[in-house]
Amino acid sequence: MKNTPNVLHETCSSSHLLTLDTALFRDRKIFLTEVLNTDTCADLLKQIICLEKEDSAGEITLYINSPGGEVRPSLAVYHHLRRSSCPVRTVCIGIAASAASILFLAGDKREMYKDTEFMVHSAMNAQGGYENPFEARERLDKLLEINDILCGIISERSGKPLQEVREWMKKDTYFSAEKALEAGAATAVITDDCGVE
Repeated sequence: MKNTPNVLHETCSSSHLLTLDTALFRDRKIFLTEVLNTDTCADLLKQIICLEKEDSAGEITLYINSPGGEVRPSLAVYHHLRRSSCPVRTVCIGIAASAASILFLAGDKREMYKDTEFMVHSAMNAQGGYENPFEARERLDKLLEINDILCGIISERSGKPLQEVREWMKKDTYFSAEKALEAGAATAVITDDCGVE
């Protein structure tokens, strides 16, 4: 069982203990530190919707350290964040890879700690085993369709030409924080002296 610390919350009339997660949530800070799948994306969406309902203009900060995961559920979170009335700040605190890189790009402000990484690649078929050629062609068509969507998002958010992004996506392409800033994926790098570049 995870031992989560509690935080004392005081008001003028009372004081009570909050879990650390609750205290951070009240400060409009949410975390993605797992593989993205239907469940983790649903949890993220619930948190975002709750924060939007509480204050439709307050900034939401999403901290990311994730290897990525399933694309379709991640795209649902991405599109919701882009349509949100709340300003969105994404902060890479480790790695924002694969589908997690797309969520990182949802931020109006996209910040990376100095020694973090951003990684993109093409959509992949996670299914193994044998399949007939007609099913294989259908799966390939779907993968190429998803890849076009991902390339479009990355191109739009980074300001880089679609053809350049397509080249990135041909393999696992890693960017240091500085390189992500140069490529337009990040908008700032958080330095050791608490400043941003």
